[in-house]
Formats: sequence, C-alpha cells, structure tokens
Amino acid sequence: MYYGQVTSQLHMVSNTSTIQNPTLACGYYSGMWGTCSNWGVNGNYSLYSAWKQNTDPKLNTTQTGTSNISMNTGYRYKDRMFHCNLAMSGGGSSLSTIAFTSPFSAQAAMGTSIAAYKNQSMSNTQNYISTSATAAYGYQFLGWRLENAFGTVLTTTAAVNWFYNSTYGGKNFAYINTLHGAFGIIKSSDIRLKENIRLIGRSLSGINIYTWTYKNQEKHGKGVFEGVMAQEVPQASIMHPDGYLMVDYSKIDVTFKKVYGSIMGN
Repeated sequence: MYYGQVTSQLHMVSNTSTIQNPTLACGYYSGMWGTCSNWGVNGNYSLYSAWKQNTDPKLNTTQTGTSNISMNTGYRYKDRMFHCNLAMSGGGSSLSTIAFTSPFSAQAAMGTSIAAYKNQSMSNTQNYISTSATAAYGYQFLGWRLENAFGTVLTTTAAVNWFYNSTYGGKNFAYINTLHGAFGIIKSSDIRLKENIRLIGRSLSGINIYTWTYKNQEKHGKGVFEGVMAQEVPQASIMHPDGYLMVDYSKIDVTFKKVYGSIMGN
C-alpha cells in the first residue's frame, strides 16, 4: 500500500485488503487504509468515489463502464470488498492454468500469477468469488493451498466458490492473501495395484525404493517400473476417486521411472 497526493486529492493504492481485518470494516475500503487514516472508524464516514483505471481494478458493484464507481449508494455502510491473489506451482507446462471465473475472468499460465485487483466483489452484491484450475497432460491438479505451495490444502476441487465470510484452513477469508494452485506429476503407486514387488534400495531420506509390474498393465502400463509404495509415503499420497492412492513424486526424493519393457517386448 502507498499514499500519494494528486492535485487536491489524496490517493491510495493497495493490492489487498487482508493485511488488516476487513471483517470489522464499516464499508468498502482497505483495512490498512482504515487503520492508518481512521476513515470509517468511530462513525467517521467520508463521502467518496473509487476510480477505475481503464478495466482495472475490476470491482463488482453491478455498475458498468470505466468511469468513477460511486460509493454514495450505501456500499460504504453495508458492503465489504473482498478479494485475493492467485498463484501456482508444479504445473510443468504453460498448458497448466489457474483462473478467476466469477465475477470477472482472468487466467494465468504456469510461472505467472493473478493480482487480487483483477477480480473483486462486494459482499452484498455477490458474496463469493470463483476460481478454477486446469492441468496439462501428464500433470494433475493437487488442490488449492493456503498462501503458498507448502500451505494447508484447502480443497482438491479445481472449480470453487470462495465466500467472503467463510473460514478456510482455519483462516477467515478476510485474512487470506493468496490462494495457491498446486500441480504435480502423479503416478498410480498403490501397493494393491502392483505385483512382483521387489525392494532394491532406499533414498537419501530413507524412503524404500521398489520395482514392480502392474496387475492391470493395459490400464497402468506394461513393463517393470521403479518408485515407491504409496502407503509408505503418506506425505506425498493422494486418494484417487477410484479409492486407490497416487503419489506426487515432486514431494519426495525418489524418481518414478520405467526401467524396462515387459517380457512381451512392450
């Protein structure tokens, strides 16, 4: 956040309202703005308008156009602006994407992020914002994490509506700065899917390394594979909808690989 004087007006720019708690805010403004200026505190409600710079920031008030957004209609007394940033990791390819889908649309590919001001809403206009995620071939969306790639997994669902007054991962949305989309290379590594299992060594961190063949080679691959048993690495395991465990190999120091083809030459 920073403040600047432009002609006779005081201007404020803030990339998020989550540094201070907007849940207690008396209207539409940044929590830090309220804390630093005392605006909106103890009944000090100044009349003002918010300015849209071309198409950004995008704020859903049901008003249209790129002119000033009038806050004199009651937004400042009853609404709370809410938003968050989007970031991602582990997608590998630019075809892995994260996106805002409502009330405004904005998409980012692997290696980029989306700033909060691209998709904002008002609590009494639309009380949620929507996100989605798409994984490139060979990758899987692992879930939305709290703040960063190592944060609490909030959900493994790609398309989600996030409500301004709800709690996610023990944190009210008012305090969430970033929703992080985590992707990874996922392989079927449930011991129940394998046969001819042979322990061949251990990784530097002490994880057992095996070779095996799949029982259903038409579905999971023909030949002999090397890697881990999902049941032995719960920190990297994910439950597939079919009830079997898969492993995110980006979270362990073992590489999944095919060591040679089947006896049929595949």
